[in-house]
Amino acid sequence: MKPREQNCTFVLLIALTLVGCGVTKGYPGPELPPEQVSRVFFSSQSPLSLSSKRIDAVSEGFFDQGIAVLPGEHTASMSVIGTDEEECGTNYCRETVERDKDGDVVSRTCECSQPCSQDKYSSNCSTSFATAAGVDYTIEVNPSYYVNPFSDRPKIAVRDQRTQTWIGEGVCAPFSFSYTYNFDKTSSNGYCW
Repeated sequence: MKPREQNCTFVLLIALTLVGCGVTKGYPGPELPPEQVSRVFFSSQSPLSLSSKRIDAVSEGFFDQGIAVLPGEHTASMSVIGTDEEECGTNYCRETVERDKDGDVVSRTCECSQPCSQDKYSSNCSTSFATAAGVDYTIEVNPSYYVNPFSDRPKIAVRDQRTQTWIGEGVCAPFSFSYTYNFDKTSSNGYCW
């Protein structure tokens, strides 16, 4: 690659990186300055994660971190994914010995595999709230004031980031079993025991 092509490729990669981490425009018409819109962000804590984040009929963009909306009444919805602790079975190991032509040991490796599974659960949540121009909001799943974050039903709440006050709560369906994720934990080392 020629130096000029390398520079162009580098500039393109930087531009693509900067495009992400913005907010999705969730209103019609031209782009408005930040003081005329409200930005809504979504937040969750492990072992919960979020998907299908929407405000009204607008989905959050893949690389974006929130949705900008016009001031007023809005409805947010999202899917909450919960993950149980890993459950692992017996660790099975197999030793491989490599010998030279005289039968002397040249190398030893031990490969171990442990079957594990992890249950995944999902819930759908929604909330309605009013926004004001120039203010950021965060919709939190199992917010910090919620006493039982591992109940069978997640909880969501909306926080006004300017005043740091909770301005509304939403409803979530009880968690339902989605699927079991099966995987093997593998490791290699010099010797088996």
